Amino acid sequence: MHLDRFGVAAPASGWALVACLCAGHVLADDVLLEKIPRSTITDSYSATEVEPYDFVYAPVEKVKREITFERVARVEGLVRHVTYQMSSDVNRDDALDWYRDQIQSIGGRVVFECDGRDCGRATIWANEIFKQRVLATVDSKQHYLAGELGGEDNHELFAVYIVERGNQTVYSHVVRASVEGNLQLGDNQDFSGALARHGFVVVDGVVPNRYGVLSSEAIDRLTSLSSQLDDFKNEIIYVLCHVNGSRPVDQLIQESESCAEAAVAALKGESEYDVRPFGVGPLAPLADATPKSRVEVVIPKLLRREP
Repeated sequence: MHLDRFGVAAPASGWALVACLCAGHVLADDVLLEKIPRSTITDSYSATEVEPYDFVYAPVEKVKREITFERVARVEGLVRHVTYQMSSDVNRDDALDWYRDQIQSIGGRVVFECDGRDCGRATIWANEIFKQRVLATVDSKQHYLAGELGGEDNHELFAVYIVERGNQTVYSHVVRASVEGNLQLGDNQDFSGALARHGFVVVDGVVPNRYGVLSSEAIDRLTSLSSQLDDFKNEIIYVLCHVNGSRPVDQLIQESESCAEAAVAALKGESEYDVRPFGVGPLAPLADATPKSRVEVVIPKLLRREP
């Protein structure tokens, strides 16, 4: 029997969790991903009928009074959510690892992940998306995971928001939306088209962590895009990795170079395309001067010229 860092036995089958979720009336602890041991529920909700739900898998922004998302799936589903307070020995990284493992254990995948300021403003997540005042924190102390589990007749969507408050207490807010039928999330669907039109594209769902490391899901996503480079096999293609943080710039650049090399290996695969890594570190914020960790594919020859 395998015990994790919390001293809990790993489930023999992730699908057993899904089965128990579908069996009649269950407690709030059981209708979502497994709770972290010794955590306590501060709020919970379970819908009795299908209702509208916005499944966000992108950072959030607010322009004037309107909240905007780069990617959101507006669905009708059975929505449940629970807010937990962690015990004092659980930090934000522990909670993140726990929920990521939970999603993977049931055969699901993480479709979007962000950390700190890369997620957007924490006040928007806490007050306007999840409407939980207890989640209020500073932008640098938040993490968001969006996951999915697809089936033949239904689709399960998971949104996990983890914060650390000023008193170092960690909270998690977990949402599960059960949607009938199959659902196609729209990440990277226009990858090659955007690259041809603009000469560059930010790769959806591929975000290096704070040390410039790409998750296995991010690597798989890059690998799945390899065939979309066929139209550019005669071009020089650059893969840029941006890593931001408070560490020295030289260190961030070095970490971003390792990130870019890993991204190139996944994106290029066995092809003979001329794909080159380039580590940017924190030196190229977006046009609005917002530093965001990301991976971009750039073909300099196709970049739009200034008028």
